[in-house]
Amino acid sequence: MAIEQRGINGRFRKDHPNRALRIVLYRVPQELRLAVTFQQEQTGGHYIVREQMKDGPFSGQYLNTLTGEVAKTAEDIRAETLSTHDQVLRYHERHKDRMAVAFAGAGNITMNPRFVAYADGRLAYTDIDVANTYLGKTVPGIVVGKNGKARFHGKTSLGLNTRSNPVVEVDGKGRTRSTACVIQGPCLVRNGKPIDAKRLSTMAENEWFYDLRHIIQFPFIRCSGGKGTPFEIDVGLETLWQGKGEVRQLDKARVSSALAGEIIDVNLKPYERTDYPYCRAYGGAVGIGTVDSALKDQSYSTSRKTSERGWYRIDRKAKKLYIRYHKGTFNHSILGMTKGNTEIRWLGLAGLGGRVGVTMVDAAKLAAANDLHNAILIDNGGDVMFNHHGEWVVRSGYDRTRIRGLLLFTADVGKCREEGVKQVDQGWLPVDPI
Repeated sequence: MAIEQRGINGRFRKDHPNRALRIVLYRVPQELRLAVTFQQEQTGGHYIVREQMKDGPFSGQYLNTLTGEVAKTAEDIRAETLSTHDQVLRYHERHKDRMAVAFAGAGNITMNPRFVAYADGRLAYTDIDVANTYLGKTVPGIVVGKNGKARFHGKTSLGLNTRSNPVVEVDGKGRTRSTACVIQGPCLVRNGKPIDAKRLSTMAENEWFYDLRHIIQFPFIRCSGGKGTPFEIDVGLETLWQGKGEVRQLDKARVSSALAGEIIDVNLKPYERTDYPYCRAYGGAVGIGTVDSALKDQSYSTSRKTSERGWYRIDRKAKKLYIRYHKGTFNHSILGMTKGNTEIRWLGLAGLGGRVGVTMVDAAKLAAANDLHNAILIDNGGDVMFNHHGEWVVRSGYDRTRIRGLLLFTADVGKCREEGVKQVDQGWLPVDPI
């Protein structure tokens, strides 16, 4: 069968004990081609900014919209994002000889750095990729030639020339003219070997995971009282970035310590202050008691052994939190090739970001166990979705219908007409919810 589904064991936050965790494996039929589509106008400076402070000491997230305004909530951030329906229609307008039979989310494209993509002679990237010289560097990726053949390559490079035109290099050779599309991402499986904890730490130090919540389980606080939009805090995330104001850098040593389960200290004094802008909107300080409740919600406990992950202690007098972070629990989607590049496979975990899922290392193991000989990470959390023949096999855990990019699995329109496929004029389009 092309699609296999089964339940698996994972980590469940205690307030989601009955949430199902499924693995979905799509063995892409040989007659289908892989394609990538993305919202080109969002490339450049419209990515989610995660390292800067928001309303005081806490690491927030915001996005510069197309109109120049700043969006600060998940809803605002996606307001200008195309629906999956419109993404598929855009692809069909450019490729009238192809029909999308299935698609999977690729929402990291233009949202998070390191997920650089190329399609239809266009490049999708973020300003961070330019500033940190990620653009043009040699990294793993999956390349589809104009002949429709897909292959994993350990050395792909996507950049811009002096005229700002896209340049594609594969294994050190120029392949711009012969390439239909490329998607890059963190490599989770290489030559059949999944990453381990040591490799994950190295990748994190090299800034492969801009959203650290995907690999570290932060206690989560949502301040929704009072006026204004909800304010969200991932406790301790602010300590993993160093510097002030506009220029902040990842504290690589501290990230490695957190990943290793070493004790991290978090200053709780800001959680009791009342002079930050959000305090006026939300009626006061966050409070250490709220921090304590958030820790318990994420299965942290003071009764664990001091040497055990998930242990924490709050020193109320010194206003300090000491914590050994759990490994990040998320649902993920992974794209890979079987040995010899004979078959494309998509692997998705249908769970709920930060609540029901598996660690990044375990996701890599699942990919390798399902014969993804080489594989890259595509998506996490609410952007993990999969639609086949117009039916949702994996719905977004947050019911999202707007996304910056998609992986498409497409068929030849001519063959579809011969087979009498009724959807040939528009493809298997999902219906947008009202």
